[in-house]
Amino acid sequence: MQVLWVLPVALPVPPLLPRALANAVGHAVNAALFLFLSATTALYLLQDRLIYVPGLPPGSRDRVATPAEIDPVNMADYEDVTIVTPDNVRITGYAIFHRPQPPTGASKDISSSDSILRDRKPTADSLRKYPVADYTVLYCHANAGNMGHRLPIANVIKMRANVNVFMLSYRGYGKSDGRASERGMKIDAQAALHWIQNHPELGRTRVILYGQSIGGAVAVFLASKYVVLVRETVQTL
Repeated sequence: MQVLWVLPVALPVPPLLPRALANAVGHAVNAALFLFLSATTALYLLQDRLIYVPGLPPGSRDRVATPAEIDPVNMADYEDVTIVTPDNVRITGYAIFHRPQPPTGASKDISSSDSILRDRKPTADSLRKYPVADYTVLYCHANAGNMGHRLPIANVIKMRANVNVFMLSYRGYGKSDGRASERGMKIDAQAALHWIQNHPELGRTRVILYGQSIGGAVAVFLASKYVVLVRETVQTL
């Protein structure tokens, strides 16, 4: 019986893709991965500049309106505030005081010459003889622009709610130094709150946190960090 030996022969397997096409696909995948990583890195590094726009509208970093310019009668009594934060950044703000006046005839010892009760346009000096209101609103403004753009809103809050208003200018906004960032805003808000608490007049008042747009996140952060303060304020409302 004749035995036939079968020798295995390796047959060539045709490649799935031509070598040139496979190289092109590999290069394209690498390029796409590089672009993705580059874009992700750029977004991470530039996120503050993309989120915060203190330079809009144009001139917002150069010109900040004052309370007296917006309403020379109802916002004449204010303090232009400069605060140096714990990380050594100079920020600015406005402390706008509201001083409830006694009813007509309640203070007979005040001479007619300097009595604010008879003065249709009281000056800041004439107002300071009265104590400030019992509540102070810490106003955390929205993105873009500066605190001067929100003074009309602060005036409405002051007059309708009969409260003092402290307007905070975050770092990188208006005349404040530094560059805007989430961490920086949190530090600035805490510094403003501590300034209010240490003020000779506002320090005895209850603080109400008010945030507009992105400032809402800042106000929520303060509320979460100072729960006791918020609870005490709510209990007195």
